[in-house]
Amino acid sequence: MNRQALAMSVKQPGREVDTTEWITIAEYTRRHNLKRTNVVTNWIDRGRIPAEDVRTYSEFNSLRMIKPVLMQ
Repeated sequence: MNRQALAMSVKQPGREVDTTEWITIAEYTRRHNLKRTNVVTNWIDRGRIPAEDVRTYSEFNSLRMIKPVLMQ
């Protein structure tokens, strides 16, 4: 999914997600050549990706966005 399509998919009246600083778990997985999205989800759940680098948007079906910083 390209950036413009993603930006369009996370808008609703009165709410918009900034996709220039935050990306989806699937996009993070793709950018860092990880095999599965559940790797990133596990990193979030275990705290390897800090809570301040994760946002959950309940109004977008609990969409989780993360800062695009590679975890070491």
